[in-house]
Amino acid sequence: MGLLSFFDIEANIKHYSLKVFCESGTGEGVSLSHALNFPFEEFYSVEICPDLFKLVCNKFWNKENVHIYTGNSFDFLSSFCPKVHVPIMFWLDAHLPGVDYGYSLQKHTPDVVMPLEKELEAIAKFRPEGKDVILIDDLRFYSTENFESGILSEEWRLPNYDFVYDYFDNTHNIKKYLNNEGYLKLTPKEKYNG
Repeated sequence: MGLLSFFDIEANIKHYSLKVFCESGTGEGVSLSHALNFPFEEFYSVEICPDLFKLVCNKFWNKENVHIYTGNSFDFLSSFCPKVHVPIMFWLDAHLPGVDYGYSLQKHTPDVVMPLEKELEAIAKFRPEGKDVILIDDLRFYSTENFESGILSEEWRLPNYDFVYDYFDNTHNIKKYLNNEGYLKLTPKEKYNG
């Protein structure tokens, strides 16, 4: 689990005119709480674990501009993305959803267990204008680079993250960070931001 606070959220909001925050993998609401410190107009989050969903609904019940959903992240994004017509900051942190909190993934398909590729597919399909900022955590699930948190054993790693470039190389600058468990930051190329 990475830290949204690693990124300069306020600078990204200003530079890319971001209006909405959307995360996959609410957990206990740590990243959502951090995002609430910044001037987004609306906040959206999706959590697959029913117990965590109830917990965060209770935690944020009094925030009218916070919208929390339950279900898998890529189905949520496929529904959510076409409805929003302003630039979004995405925080994709739903890898092994709920495992840090004791949620069992045995009954789920591999796409639900490691949803990043399907999440990005949904964003690319329904947000082709390329004006969003996409922050991705847990890069070490896809690479053997020298991450600050170390390298994952082969049994947990997927082959690569080439799909990120397949979906976004034309519209976004893609920057890699080896800090913590590894991050990717996708920002609009200037010709798409305007």
